[in-house]
Amino acid sequence: MFLIYVDESGEVKNSQEKVFVLGAVAVYENQAFFLSQEFDKIQERWFPTAPDAIEFHASDILNGDGEPWHSMSKAKRKELLLELYNPLLTATPKGVSVFGIAIQKDSFQNEDPVEKTFGELCGHVDAFIDGSNLERSKEGKEKSRALVILDSSKYGTRLDRLLLAYRL
Repeated sequence: MFLIYVDESGEVKNSQEKVFVLGAVAVYENQAFFLSQEFDKIQERWFPTAPDAIEFHASDILNGDGEPWHSMSKAKRKELLLELYNPLLTATPKGVSVFGIAIQKDSFQNEDPVEKTFGELCGHVDAFIDGSNLERSKEGKEKSRALVILDSSKYGTRLDRLLLAYRL
């Protein structure tokens, strides 16, 4: 089974932002535990006294937005980002896949950017799962399935409804 984590970047109604992005990370179930362990080790090395889990948002780290990123030098933040990418790069070939749909909002003025990107994203995830199932059937293994996990966000309820309407 693939765990598909979906999150957005951008604000649909913000006219200053020209692009809306919906992304997903697909992690094969047996890789999720090991990735989580690796990220926990990174947090322990970098923030040994942190009482809670830290959310590693690449844009916040890169731009120094909020703490603990604001008080870190740019060089240290880049070093941390490289360390965070390493577990993703060293995962098994079927372990981690990344998807992203970016749309220029003014190119789709008569369409809902959330709905447009979600439909596109689901199509790509479907194709990915179908390709995985083709490989698995050649190997005589059961078909893979997907569990979609939506990040809690201002679009959460809308994405919940869209997910219920879309069958992966």
